[in-house]
Amino acid sequence: MFARYLIRRLHVSSEFRLRAGAQSMPRTLGDFHETVTTPPQHEGNRVRVAFIGDPNVGKSTIINRLVEKDICSVSRKPHTTRESYDVALTTDELQMVLVDTPGAIHRIHARKHRLPSEMVAAPGRALENDIDVLAAVIDASDVYRREYLSLEMLKLLHQHRIEKPDGCSILVLNKVDAVPNKRDLLGCIESLCKGTVGNQKLRKWEVKPDISLKEKIWQAEERRRMKKAANEDPIAEERSEDLERSSENPDEGTYKQRYPPRLETWTHFERVFIVSATKNDGMDDLREYLSSRAQKGIWQYRKEFIVKQDPTELAESIVKSKLLDHLDREVPYLLVPRVMNWFLDDAGSLHIDMNIRCQTDRQVTTTLGREGRIIAKISDASRQQLCNVFGCEVVLKLFVLNVKSTKKPKSDDKRVAERSS
Repeated sequence: MFARYLIRRLHVSSEFRLRAGAQSMPRTLGDFHETVTTPPQHEGNRVRVAFIGDPNVGKSTIINRLVEKDICSVSRKPHTTRESYDVALTTDELQMVLVDTPGAIHRIHARKHRLPSEMVAAPGRALENDIDVLAAVIDASDVYRREYLSLEMLKLLHQHRIEKPDGCSILVLNKVDAVPNKRDLLGCIESLCKGTVGNQKLRKWEVKPDISLKEKIWQAEERRRMKKAANEDPIAEERSEDLERSSENPDEGTYKQRYPPRLETWTHFERVFIVSATKNDGMDDLREYLSSRAQKGIWQYRKEFIVKQDPTELAESIVKSKLLDHLDREVPYLLVPRVMNWFLDDAGSLHIDMNIRCQTDRQVTTTLGREGRIIAKISDASRQQLCNVFGCEVVLKLFVLNVKSTKKPKSDDKRVAERSS
């Protein structure tokens, strides 16, 4: 029964389909502020869901599939999402608010990669706003991280359990289409949940006689510490040699106190979902379960609300994601898109002028590409997504310039890419 529940076909044709036809993205700042600030008067079913996980596990893609719109910016590179924001899926009787969060990272990782400190605290702050369901997303295709939860994710799970005792947490295994042997998912789920889902044992949990990954990490750290101190203390060198010869596991109490585990499990998951967001497999089951967790109450937003993000900020994040997709290495992370002009003409077309700010001429040259081919691809991809999001014709102009240079970009040189539908 356990195998039949987990190893089943991923594409589910569910009868329950949520449609948000009445929702439309505001095209001006006035419409956006009116939608956000006007208090809703409708009372019905509502549920608030937050998605957490390591960087680049597919949280934003899952939200896009749930609302059936490409609202959240996604790219092949990690750290595309830099802040938390709400995305709403509203029908006649239900409002589902989905919270997209940045990847759960440690402050040391943020300093190493020069990421803003707000990214470290953003997931924790998102959980302070009455989260009904907390979804922990795991990349099932990552063989190195799919069997354990990071310490940052474990802290968020504990925080949600304390702040929302009547809430629940679920496990979402994403990118299962990239797993050749689907039976490997059984071991992943058993390891992540320690054999317990919904307060029920999936099967007998037995500790393997081999040295686990946590013990290997402990031994590696202990050896590195001993070798570092060997030059100063001869006794430490002898202890290091003894540790090399020892194959016994460390004392459990000493290990937990001196070396807190970096990888952990969670035994309080209510449900487990196996999905592939890019293939849209398993999303119907997830959407149906989230809607079943809804409770009666006043809606948080108006029925027309889609995303709690300024239209200009949304456009900037879309262009930023395309920069991450089309540029290599660290260059796209250093570029800053900024909207300079935004207006809606009488025909209903949206005109956007945006600067892509670079720090050096090398970044300008890399962004433009040979004969402006790269910036043209970025402009085409950005304009296409903007048209889909705002539901109108979009005329997009991208200006690539060096902010430290005194020269002003001209509208007729190769530093400008203009695309209109």
